[in-house]
Amino acid sequence: MNNNRLEQKIRQAIPWLLWQIWKDMNSHTFKATVVPPRQIVTLAFDEAEIWIATNSLQAETEQVSSAKAWSKPPVGAFECNLGTSWINAQSKCGVSWILRDSQGNTISHSRRSHSAVRSKHETSLRALFWAVESMKNMRQNNIIFEASAGEIREVLLSPRPSPNLN
Repeated sequence: MNNNRLEQKIRQAIPWLLWQIWKDMNSHTFKATVVPPRQIVTLAFDEAEIWIATNSLQAETEQVSSAKAWSKPPVGAFECNLGTSWINAQSKCGVSWILRDSQGNTISHSRRSHSAVRSKHETSLRALFWAVESMKNMRQNNIIFEASAGEIREVLLSPRPSPNLN
C-alpha cells in the first residue's frame, strides 16, 4: 500500500477494513446479522490503531532489552546466568543455567522442567534455588548469579513468606 495520495492512517487501516468486511460477510451469511458500514469502518480504524500502538511499544521494548550485553565476571569469579520460561495455561515451567569463567568460557550448563508451578514469580525462585543447589553440588565457589527476573531481586532484598519450592 504505497499510495502516497492516501493519508497514512487510512493506508494502515486497509487490512483491518478488509478483515471487518470479511467478518461482516460471514456474520450475514451464518447468523443473518448486518453490521452498519460506518461501524465496520470505525472498528477497522480502532483495530489498526491498537495494532500499531502495540507493535511500536514492542519494538521499543526490544531495543531497550537488547541494549545490555553479557559482560564477563571479574578474574577468579564465575557467573551463573539463569533462564526461565513459564506457561500459565499448563502450570509448567522450564529453567536453565549456564556457568562461565572470567574469560567467558562455558564451564557447565543444565536445564530442567517443573510442573504444578503457580506463577512466573515461583518459576524464577525455583530457577535460583536449583542453580544454587547445582553450584553447591559441583563444589563451585565465588559465583555471581545473574537473572533478568526482577522477582528474584525483590525476594532477596525484602524477604517475606514465599511458596514452598520443594
